Amino acid sequence: MIFEPLRAHPQHLDTLAAWHFAEWHSLYPDHSLDDFARDLQDSMGVDFIPGTWALLDGEQLIGSASILHQDMTANTDLSPWLANVYIAAKYRGRGLGQYLVLALMKKAAQAGLQNLYLFTEDRASFYHKLGWQVIRQHSYNQAEVRIMTTDLQP
Repeated sequence: MIFEPLRAHPQHLDTLAAWHFAEWHSLYPDHSLDDFARDLQDSMGVDFIPGTWALLDGEQLIGSASILHQDMTANTDLSPWLANVYIAAKYRGRGLGQYLVLALMKKAAQAGLQNLYLFTEDRASFYHKLGWQVIRQHSYNQAEVRIMTTDLQP
């Protein structure tokens, strides 16, 4: 498995944008596929935040995860955010999501970040097993989501 910044694999931007759009468009109803692609493009710079990382098996794209300054138009008092955690359907159930999240948490801790936040509609138990805690519930674009955090520097 290869876990590297998306900027090292720009050929996968369009695929990731399509995956993310299909998965999360309901949470961002005013965003087009081009908006999702533009957000990914913005996370391909040299700065750690915003940053998107790709998980690959050789050249085969498997998934992604990002760290963003903001991931919601609400809860802007919280930052930075773990976002875009995605594993392609045919690779799910193999522990790769856990690998992806833990690898990015480690990178964030090494970069000196104290905390990360995320929001999820239906994966709170997955993140809880990885040390995340629910701090708020929120209605966001007609979806009930849980805001979670983790301490990266215990």
